[in-house]
Amino acid sequence: MSKDMTVQCDNGFINIRVGAIILKDGKFLMVGNHIRPEYLYSVGGRIKFGETAEEAVIREVYEETGIRMEVDRLGFVHENYFYGDAESNLAHNKELHDTGQKFMSGKRNGNKGLWRCY
Repeated sequence: MSKDMTVQCDNGFINIRVGAIILKDGKFLMVGNHIRPEYLYSVGGRIKFGETAEEAVIREVYEETGIRMEVDRLGFVHENYFYGDAESNLAHNKELHDTGQKFMSGKRNGNKGLWRCY
């Protein structure tokens, strides 16, 4: 498998990411984890070298939900600069430049799955 698109740059890292804005019945699909249960975020992750952004978001949605989604369109592009605070992360105590593309989808293709809607 190809490596994630995280590139070291001086004293920091650049992350190239994708995310999905998934709507169903007027609700957004959000995910969380046991480490910070109060923190919810959209499904997504880093693009792997050699993937297109659209391929990456389809893969990430499938990995995290078990559902094969279709991409409707690019929703927006975002950039964040922040300081890495996760001890388990390569960027711990380093500056991060996180750039991502969020794709819109309201359709699912194939598998049935559960929706966690808020």
